[in-house]
Amino acid sequence: MNPRVRNLHVELLRIVAMLFVFACHMTIHLDWNLLSVPGAGFAVANTVVQFGQVGVCVFFMISGYYLMGRGLSVSRVLGAWVMMLAYSLVVLGSVLLYRSFVGGGLSALDPLLEGQGLLVTTLKELAPFSMGSYWFMTTYLILLLLAPFLNHIVCACDRRCVGTLIVGLLVASALSLLGTNTGVLSPLGKGITCYLIGAFLRAHPDAWRGVRPSLRALAGCLALTLMLAFNYLCLSGSPLATLFGWDQYWIYHDGVAPAFILIAALLLVVALDKDERAGSLSRLPGAPRAVLAAAARSTFGVYLLHENYLGWVVLWGVVNRRVPAPSGVAHTVLRFVPLCLGLFCALLLLAWLLDTLLVGPLVRRARSWGDRVWPERPCRSA
Repeated sequence: MNPRVRNLHVELLRIVAMLFVFACHMTIHLDWNLLSVPGAGFAVANTVVQFGQVGVCVFFMISGYYLMGRGLSVSRVLGAWVMMLAYSLVVLGSVLLYRSFVGGGLSALDPLLEGQGLLVTTLKELAPFSMGSYWFMTTYLILLLLAPFLNHIVCACDRRCVGTLIVGLLVASALSLLGTNTGVLSPLGKGITCYLIGAFLRAHPDAWRGVRPSLRALAGCLALTLMLAFNYLCLSGSPLATLFGWDQYWIYHDGVAPAFILIAALLLVVALDKDERAGSLSRLPGAPRAVLAAAARSTFGVYLLHENYLGWVVLWGVVNRRVPAPSGVAHTVLRFVPLCLGLFCALLLLAWLLDTLLVGPLVRRARSWGDRVWPERPCRSA
């Protein structure tokens, strides 16, 4: 398989990864008290939240896989920045127009659009990178700048050396389970680790092709079991949870981050492996293939819409007003799953329309200008 050519299984994985991210945010923002009652229900709900981190790790690994051996690309950085800014301005403009011509709406928007709140909101939408409006996009942009240096590490070092570095970062993070949340894998640290894993899979395909599917499944099940067990214990009042401070850092504890990363790596390996087997999505006819590729390209748009400084207030404010909290486990699952899929598909369609009509042309123009100003140079050691 040519690593420069997009594999449709990886494109499908991008959609699934963004669905994980969306389900994570939906679990947090719904007024259903999903994360307030300790026990098995909380363990499952918080695992759904943590799968948002699995999705984020998948995106970083895909970047490492496809950018392995590439040099600094100003056009790539500029394109991602223009996309982030364009979506911020679209959301800001839409909300201001609605408030001006329709009026009323969500009272939760009032503090953000009046007095000093309006100034802060405007700054966050006009300067989303420097104001930290999107932590994922901020980390992603920094990672694109660091990519040539990370590529050089993978290119210049042998398999054992890079593998040891990755394992060392994961072990250092896991050791934080024995104490307070140390922040070994901060958002950027997590991004770097996942990028290195993706680049490692690209540079050393024999490292994963020889692993039997049964062993991959076992590793994934163990990682998932660790997440569920940790989530059950951390708010159970267990002396162990109190001793190690798990009850203080229960959502994104660094000690569980290796489990997120392992599951993300296994998902990417499965996608890469599927491309070379019978029944591959690469054999899809033209129309379904084009739809899948277009949906995958719009996944960043889904994130930029629903995690926007104003966007999340509007989205979850409307959903919480229209959809009452269910009662009982079965009712919750039966309402959560179709609602999550429906909202995700609606946002994916909206992102596709915006990318087609507005954002995509702006990004292409910015990238074209970036290529002229600073042409990409490949990694010398590649």
